[in-house]
Amino acid sequence: MNFNLKDIQLLCDSIANQFGPSCEVVFHDLTQDYDHTIVAIANGHITNRTVGGPGTNAGLKALKELSPDSNSSTYMTHTKDGRTLKTTSAYFRDEQGNIVSSLCINLDISDMLCMRNMLDAQLNIGKEENECFSNDISDVLESIINDTISHIGKPGFRMSRREKIEAIRYLDSHGAFLVKRSVERVCAALDVSRNSFYAYLDDARKNSDS
Repeated sequence: MNFNLKDIQLLCDSIANQFGPSCEVVFHDLTQDYDHTIVAIANGHITNRTVGGPGTNAGLKALKELSPDSNSSTYMTHTKDGRTLKTTSAYFRDEQGNIVSSLCINLDISDMLCMRNMLDAQLNIGKEENECFSNDISDVLESIINDTISHIGKPGFRMSRREKIEAIRYLDSHGAFLVKRSVERVCAALDVSRNSFYAYLDDARKNSDS
């Protein structure tokens, strides 16, 4: 099949220029012997191929398996030196429906994958905390109390004795009682007396130690 090779090379160069030096663009004349299908290539350093080189095993598979109504495929592959490529191939047919050529875009995404792995590692920070940033310690304590009520699932005056012990255990484990005058605020929020509070606190700490 006759091709305007100057136009095809211009097409390959233009696509490669758009995506940069990590993008190889190859045009195959599939009417030729398969060991000499490459008629135009840009950024051939990606796979170390040149004009006159062969197609790939994936190309052979596509020629055997591509359905009549399918003219493109996208997949991941790897070079001999371990780089990862995202490959998209477009296949062109003659009037009889036979595949006669293909345009393959091979984008080296190795650096992108490294960056993704680095981001995943940095973003994998475990449990999310509802942190209160304030100039007033009262706001910090209020935040812990609100978290505790959310943890139990009901306001203090509706909590059972067991739930109030659990609430105090939760407050204690989150450092609420390291704040001065926190007991008064907690007693009001949980609707308990100071005597009951200290009894519940003692029970909560015993249960935590057991």
